Amino acid sequence: MSSRNRIKIVEDITADNASARVVDHLVDVLGYAIERIAPTLARSAEFRLEDFATARRRGIDGFVLELRREREDDREVWIGEFEKPGQHIRIRAALG
Repeated sequence: MSSRNRIKIVEDITADNASARVVDHLVDVLGYAIERIAPTLARSAEFRLEDFATARRRGIDGFVLELRREREDDREVWIGEFEKPGQHIRIRAALG
């Protein structure tokens, strides 16, 4: 099954100095990034959110996403770290 058709399960979110609205948008971005990276052999990737067409409108431009894939108990786990001056959001997700 394609990673695009698999459900992204958010297991944990840690947000320092970020609104729930911003976190919701970042969860969407993380899902999109996982869809793009999962089919490859890449274990990590970095995205600058100002490169995303809707980032400014959604209020998430300026963030940098560091995405990494880890193996844990025979399953694949994705860690997304979003950084912007004064803000840090860490999201842990898996494909279901």
